[in-house]
Amino acid sequence: MYQYGRNYLLTIYDRDVGNLFTLQSSPTNEGLRVTFDIQKNVDNKSTANTAKVIIYNLSQATLSKLSDKQMACQITLSVGYGTELVQILVGDVLQISSKQEGTEIQTTFSIAEGFVTLNAAKISKTYPEGTTVKQVLEDAATVLDCPKVAITGDNANKALTYGYPAFGTLKQVLDDVCYTNNMEWDIAGGELTVKDKRSVLASSTKEDAIVLSSDTGMIGVPLTRHETVTVSADQPIQDNEEAISPETKTLKSGKVVVAKKRKQVRFNIEVKALLNPNCKTNGLIKVVSDKTELSGYYRVRNIKYVGDTRGNDWIMTIFGDDTRDL
Repeated sequence: MYQYGRNYLLTIYDRDVGNLFTLQSSPTNEGLRVTFDIQKNVDNKSTANTAKVIIYNLSQATLSKLSDKQMACQITLSVGYGTELVQILVGDVLQISSKQEGTEIQTTFSIAEGFVTLNAAKISKTYPEGTTVKQVLEDAATVLDCPKVAITGDNANKALTYGYPAFGTLKQVLDDVCYTNNMEWDIAGGELTVKDKRSVLASSTKEDAIVLSSDTGMIGVPLTRHETVTVSADQPIQDNEEAISPETKTLKSGKVVVAKKRKQVRFNIEVKALLNPNCKTNGLIKVVSDKTELSGYYRVRNIKYVGDTRGNDWIMTIFGDDTRDL
């Protein structure tokens, strides 16, 4: 993808009445100014995929249309270069607010991906013993009309020895089932994905890594990062992780027991580059840098897209897991 000639297409539509309006770039870039800040995560249990989109100087007629559309409309955003566009956002609008800054009116859309699907309806169903994790999740997604579902991994095929009482929202069921069975889930682009923690989708038989270097838009140099996480003690330690808590603990009675939880440090990388919409969570990137010790393959865990159709911002920041020793 050539990284010049920025292009975008933004659509806001009402679930009941259809398309409200569409904005897109033009060769002279005379359209309305749009800025966006989008945060995507490979596991939505703790952190949802969220976005903030600001549109400048919408007409009064359009603002009137939007005045009562909170929680009733969605935004889709595709970006790219030249004639090539890739969708990076399909989100439910949680809040719309407008304010005047100087001579300009800024209308801000606060957005969360899959919010309505995850929280609007309740599930109430008891599953018998022997039901698999995948059956529970597929059934829950079907009941709530989730448009696309991909559930993969060994843990998805586990049989629930005592059955499972599925009560609550789809998010609550996903959080509970995935936490218990060492899985992670996310909803992006209208698709729900559930897989074993820190795994590749089972359907991924071949992957092409996106190369990030100074020639392909990498900004500056990659940085090493680390985070402290708490996981189940029986979860395998990955090559980019190091345990920092003892395997056993001593109770007040003097009895020594095996710890059920483990704290560990996870080492990863931070890379900043010109926005490439083909870079997505759980995708593979190849970093090529003068800091040769950081060059190699990484799995994208988190990604942030920031853009301004009239400004300098058109960048992404990636946090990736080291896969060089896998």
